[in-house]
Amino acid sequence: MSSGLKSLMIRALPAYIYVVLRYIYSFRRMPSLMFPGRLSELIQHKKLNAKDILVAFTSDKEYARQYVKAVVGEQYLIPCHGIFRSAEEIPFDRFPDAFALKGTHGSGYNVIVRDKHGLPENLVQTLAAWGQANYYWVSRDWGYKYLTPKFIVEELLVHDGALAVDYKIFVFSGKARLIQLDFDRYTKHSQAFFNENWKRLNISFGAGLQYPQQVPRPDRLEDAITVAEALGAAFDLVRIDLYLHQGNIYFGEFTHYHLSGFWSKEFDEVDRELFEVFSEDRPIAKRFYMD
Repeated sequence: MSSGLKSLMIRALPAYIYVVLRYIYSFRRMPSLMFPGRLSELIQHKKLNAKDILVAFTSDKEYARQYVKAVVGEQYLIPCHGIFRSAEEIPFDRFPDAFALKGTHGSGYNVIVRDKHGLPENLVQTLAAWGQANYYWVSRDWGYKYLTPKFIVEELLVHDGALAVDYKIFVFSGKARLIQLDFDRYTKHSQAFFNENWKRLNISFGAGLQYPQQVPRPDRLEDAITVAEALGAAFDLVRIDLYLHQGNIYFGEFTHYHLSGFWSKEFDEVDRELFEVFSEDRPIAKRFYMD
């Protein structure tokens, strides 16, 4: 069977059937979608039932910037070099040597450019393919379904050769409950998890190695949490990605469906705990503290 035919067959599946089959494949069990008991099930329930226009609006990386400006102020926006409707119209020669290029209409459409004079030969073709893609069909994340493909070029946040650390703050019903840090995402990816009081947690979704070093409490942690909670106040469940860079806080993106709700079945205890944190409106239990 050709990949094209297989793709067409998958797209023909109703969203509910696709989500159930994908969930069974990932977790080796049936999901409880009507009465979720795990975070992974809650995310699938949200995909299928929460058709909130604000979720779609903030899933678009261009419009998300407008929302951030209106809610917390434009000082939290990464400087932008332009937004483009197609790959062919991107004027690479007008950008600084280093920049970040992102597709506004999905997840994973990112290019980190440290030297524009060494751009990959097939970059425009890759971007053109992204421009034809509808990320909704990848995992049925509803917020992406009706987005128009575009590309945004932003300043690359880098210091002493290292990319700014990515702080992913999980906001449940307006309260920050979990913070995920990602290090060296494009080389040797590792992660560390903390609660809102910077207690390190023995938690993982299996998407990266445990970061082996101690991580000092950031100077502006409370400010970052305040920003994340303000941006997440309109949603029951959202991940707010921020960068703390040279004393500033910058907005990265809204993520309404963390990992599309699909991760390793090995982390079932974490899956259940995070759902209880959400449903009971409480902090993460102390048994998950690393020390």
